[in-house]
Amino acid sequence: MRYPLLKLFPFFIAGIVSYFAGNFYLLCAAEAALFLILYRKKLYYTILFCCIFSVLGALCAKANYFNFNSKYEFLKSKNEYEGYIVEKNNNVLILKNYKENYKLKIYLYSQRDIKPGDYIKFSGVIRENQRNSERFLYSKGINGIISLSDKNININSPKSLRMIPTKIKYKIINGYLNIDEEGGGFISGLVFGYNNETENEDIFRELGISHILAVSGFNIGIIYYFIRRALIKTSAKLRYLLCFIICFLYTFLSGFEPSITRAFIMISLYIISRAINKPYEQINIIFVSAFMMLLYNAYYVFNLGFILSYTAVLGLILFKHKFSDAIPIKNQKVKEDTAIALSAFTATFPIVIYISGFFSIITVLVNIIIGPMVSAITVIGFSLSFLYLITSIKYFLFPGYTIILALLINLINSINIFPRKAAG
Repeated sequence: MRYPLLKLFPFFIAGIVSYFAGNFYLLCAAEAALFLILYRKKLYYTILFCCIFSVLGALCAKANYFNFNSKYEFLKSKNEYEGYIVEKNNNVLILKNYKENYKLKIYLYSQRDIKPGDYIKFSGVIRENQRNSERFLYSKGINGIISLSDKNININSPKSLRMIPTKIKYKIINGYLNIDEEGGGFISGLVFGYNNETENEDIFRELGISHILAVSGFNIGIIYYFIRRALIKTSAKLRYLLCFIICFLYTFLSGFEPSITRAFIMISLYIISRAINKPYEQINIIFVSAFMMLLYNAYYVFNLGFILSYTAVLGLILFKHKFSDAIPIKNQKVKEDTAIALSAFTATFPIVIYISGFFSIITVLVNIIIGPMVSAITVIGFSLSFLYLITSIKYFLFPGYTIILALLINLINSINIFPRKAAG
């Protein structure tokens, strides 16, 4: 098999989903039918590996289920918690305890001067998890939720090397937010994965471009693609070296966001393979990466960002060249940008319909128009963020917001006034 994981990966996913759904009979019935087909074609080894991957998926899900639930029970038995603040959005904090290895989502009843990178200690009670919210939390690596008043919190600001990326990330984000809260939150979300929960998210979902909001390998892929094209006239070794350095810098500025870190590892493997003249199949490395991530946390199957980002990148690999050959446009850059937008849309379209229950009539056109603009925002936002980090002059953040971001938001709002839904 040229793409072995492409054929075996669905069985691994089926094993995970069947365990979480508690419906082994449905899995057995579906696989029995498929195994019968394979048996009639005398694909005996394929049957064996399909069985192995299905069982492996179920065992992986079971291990993660017990791991998260045992951690949840451990946290419920405690009444004092502590750790570093790794994310902040208004009154919502994400705390990470590296010593006991747990992550909490904290809702504050009132404003408190708590900054990302601070170390806090507090007393509280973990909320009872509901089944649906439990899966969502675990897919984010969050072990529980606590609501607090500021009276229960002791704040320290110790110097910690592991918090340097987080502090740098939020220095840049706060710079954008001080210019404009909605616009700054929007561009921070695209570039760094900051979740500002603006009304634009609903509009993007209805227009079928939710994958744009999922900070992922798609973002760092844009950076890599731009740098590679900009340095096309340089030597191959220098080009790949600079691509590696700049992609690492982007990963660092994102605060080592998990999805971006995954993509950086994939890009690094690709760069190494090209540098030593041993190219590999991109589709294989994507499935290897997804397989390893699900081994680490099987609840990622419920993470929309994980699903959309991998699906969008897979779409680029499978469909980009086909669309590029079929599009009758002479301008090569416009042709390529259009092919990228159509490839990501084609791959993510079924998922968007399934989740939202409807599709946008003008989704294809919106993807073609907004896709290149989002790419420009990502590249310019990263460049201006780096300049701001070096100089601390907010002027470097301002042009990226006023010129490109304002145009994109106005375009979205203009499209939003037109009828756009059709029954799914």
